[in-house]
Amino acid sequence: MTGDDLWVMPAGGRVPDPARLIGSPRFRALLEQARATFHAVILDTPPVLAVSEVLDIASVVDGVVLVARADQTNRLALGEAVSRLRKVEAPLLGLILNGVESGSGTAGYGGDYYRYYSYDYKPDDAGRKRKRAKA
Repeated sequence: MTGDDLWVMPAGGRVPDPARLIGSPRFRALLEQARATFHAVILDTPPVLAVSEVLDIASVVDGVVLVARADQTNRLALGEAVSRLRKVEAPLLGLILNGVESGSGTAGYGGDYYRYYSYDYKPDDAGRKRKRAKA
């Protein structure tokens, strides 16, 4: 399926051995071809704790974004997912927390009590990245 700026490739049917498929040279070649062709390649996978093949994918991509649902995702399970991703040295970019209810008060985005913090990553003398907080 294609659009002017969006291409979608559905996963297709079930395969008898997903780990073998993901570890195959064909999968790696497909991923490299997609990287060479598109500005961004997004792979939507099952939850990290649901199937082990997700860790195989996470170890060969440029970044991983975890998605959790407010008031439903168990914090210990989320911590375990992060731990497993770190064990395979997956580049964890961040977390999307969906299902958050917005409040009705003024505290929040644009409210008097809201402050924006960002982190600026700069290499130190040894070439490692360090965090510098900005208010």
